[in-house]
Amino acid sequence: MDRDAAYASFSTFIAEERPNAEQIYFIEQVVDYVVENGYINNVLDLMKAPFDRPYKFSTIFTREEQIKFVNVINSIKSNALVA
Repeated sequence: MDRDAAYASFSTFIAEERPNAEQIYFIEQVVDYVVENGYINNVLDLMKAPFDRPYKFSTIFTREEQIKFVNVINSIKSNALVA
């Protein structure tokens, strides 16, 4: 997946949730990973390296934001597997 497409996948989330600096950093980590690997296979990986530093997913996003974020991750994976 190219970087623009990866950021486009998060555009609605970013527009609606208006993430803070820590959350933007986390999103950028995920985008870098997706650009490199195509998708995140298991959303539980968001709790592991390289995503657990310096900010943990479970502490920087509310439960509602986590659900929306996971939906984006699952959508990226679904689109990648169809392609």
